Amino acid sequence: MHFDKAAAAQALGAYSFSPDSQRFLRYWLSLWTDDGAPKATQPLDGDGVLRNCVDFSVGADIRVTRVGEAIAAGLGRNFENADFMLMARADNRDVRLERFTRTAAGTIFRYRRRAVRLDGRAVLLEEIAAPLDSPSLEARRTVTHVDTSPLRPSGRVRPTPELLDTVELAEPLLDLKDFGLDFAP
Repeated sequence: MHFDKAAAAQALGAYSFSPDSQRFLRYWLSLWTDDGAPKATQPLDGDGVLRNCVDFSVGADIRVTRVGEAIAAGLGRNFENADFMLMARADNRDVRLERFTRTAAGTIFRYRRRAVRLDGRAVLLEEIAAPLDSPSLEARRTVTHVDTSPLRPSGRVRPTPELLDTVELAEPLLDLKDFGLDFAP
């Protein structure tokens, strides 16, 4: 069975996304072939989508493999090569591992997270977590896009300890197995 990209796009079209998240999903779907997922997000990104993306390797730990410049600027640091599990509070690590493992296995998630801009205004950020194909069974690949438009004009957030742990909504949108793609080893 081959991946039915049109059916997956139609299923995702049933949800309401921010314009930035819609651009990311169009970009992500454009990289797919009948044979499966893209090996990684492509460096040639004419639409600027990757500025707001973080790539992860999910295995025994969750390793950050690439951080888009808008994310690094928004957080005030680049955390590429960091162990993302260690960046979570100890009481949130099991939840984080479960969500990343499900994403790596083919489930697309939408998250909504509260953040505080540098000017003190609270905003809600929309994130989309999606799987990527992986050359290795020891570590699966995922990408998370963060709609940073609510952070404008500065693009920065106040760094708070709970920022990376506090999720208002964790919504599994669809499982790609339902569209002919199985990420199971």
